[in-house]
Amino acid sequence: MTDPRERNAITAHEHAHAHDHGHGSGHGHGPGASPGCHAPGGASPPSFVFAADDGSHGAEPWVSDGTAAGTHLLRDIRPGPDASGHYSTGNAFLYGATAFVPASGGRFVFEANDATHGDEPWVTDGTSRGTQLLADLAPGPESSFPLLFTPLGDGRVLFGTTGGAEGTGWAEIGTRYWITDGSAEGTREAPQFESGSRFFGAGDFAPLGDGRIVFTFASELRVATPDAPSSEVVRSFAASPFNADLGYLTALGDGRAVFRADDGIHGIEPWITDGTAAGTHLLADLNPGGDGSFAAGFTALGDGRALFTADDSLHGRELWITDATEAGTQLVADIRPGANGSQLLYLIPIGGGRVLFSANDGVHGEEPWVSDGTTAGTMLLRDIYPGPVRAGGPGIPALGNSFPGDIIPLGDGRALFSAFDPEQGQELWVSDGTPAGTHVVADLVPGTGSSSPSSIGALGRGLAAFAADDGSTGREPWITDGTEAGTHRLADINPGAAGSGAQGFTPLPLAEHAPIG
Repeated sequence: MTDPRERNAITAHEHAHAHDHGHGSGHGHGPGASPGCHAPGGASPPSFVFAADDGSHGAEPWVSDGTAAGTHLLRDIRPGPDASGHYSTGNAFLYGATAFVPASGGRFVFEANDATHGDEPWVTDGTSRGTQLLADLAPGPESSFPLLFTPLGDGRVLFGTTGGAEGTGWAEIGTRYWITDGSAEGTREAPQFESGSRFFGAGDFAPLGDGRIVFTFASELRVATPDAPSSEVVRSFAASPFNADLGYLTALGDGRAVFRADDGIHGIEPWITDGTAAGTHLLADLNPGGDGSFAAGFTALGDGRALFTADDSLHGRELWITDATEAGTQLVADIRPGANGSQLLYLIPIGGGRVLFSANDGVHGEEPWVSDGTTAGTMLLRDIYPGPVRAGGPGIPALGNSFPGDIIPLGDGRALFSAFDPEQGQELWVSDGTPAGTHVVADLVPGTGSSSPSSIGALGRGLAAFAADDGSTGREPWITDGTEAGTHRLADINPGAAGSGAQGFTPLPLAEHAPIG
């Protein structure tokens, strides 16, 4: 299973029950903050769905137009105080990588349990009437446990289920796969991705953009189309399905995908495929001798190239780039000289062929970096927590690391992320990919306290929603345009210090959703 910290991911209006909890304060950070937020050009944010717990209904889907008055419970899927779903973006193995996954027609699929049908796939279009059970795949109160929702790029979503009729489950049937366009009639089983084995099934998926999908299947790389009755083996890598280590499949956007695999000769190294046997080959043996470089974290730049991390045994785990040729697969920068490696994480594209990531050069600790795939264009953005790393004792945190994380591009060349500094605590930061343009957005808990922003979700138009705790209202949804003046709490959904635990912020299509109200 791919380390979710190195995947890139994808990384989800009328109200059903209007009540006071949905009309909480829209007070912003600082005096005079308005209840609405606008993009730098003056546009209002698009409407979006998310999950929250108002203290009465449990965690349920909500919808907002970016104002406190326009933020409402979408539907109480599981009546009463119990949550209807996990709505988690943090456990991709169990519940899928994102809470709400786009399908066709402005609809989003997600997992929920209404206490009648068990854990099943649901769908919403951002309205109460359009939020409903998609399919009862394990009829009755049993659960199908939908997981690993994967957009195919054509308005359809591939997902797996691990449950079944009473007395059956993963141990008996393994993982079954389904394809949906977000409608009941457009939801069907996809046997081409199944093995009939409880131990082996499809793993990583990469749509190639021409209707074909390459995917890992135990020790095999396979290819299929959404409508094919079966899949084809592109290449088998190892005698045992336990040691092929296939994974990190990442489409390059040109009909090819990069991934890592162990062919039993070179160790775990980067490979390339176009979905055919002839077009599948080792990119480069970065660590000759069979030990492998353990290439990981492939991130497509949109021009046929990809950045990734690898350990060639000389430089430690560092930043590499490939243009899908052996000659063009090269070390970008030895950020931390020597064999220790720079502890790279995330590699998130922010536009202009650049990625923002976390790295440790051995001098400044774990801090935000940027790269355009060249040595000269790879640099420390800011030493947010100044000073070298000093390990802490029992109960004392290590010093010198800002631990940048939850990096989300805004779509306008900027990215938001969470980071820690000793004067302002863990707060929201923004970067345009330059040192001068990297700064804290707002100190929501003034002083050394932390608002601990999380679940950052880009909304479009240079805006984002996120969850934060300002020290008085608990963890609630906030809106930002990347400036202090444009950052405010959206609503106090669960009044008091408990907070609503808002997460899964996903914009609704601008041209397809109806106005809220």
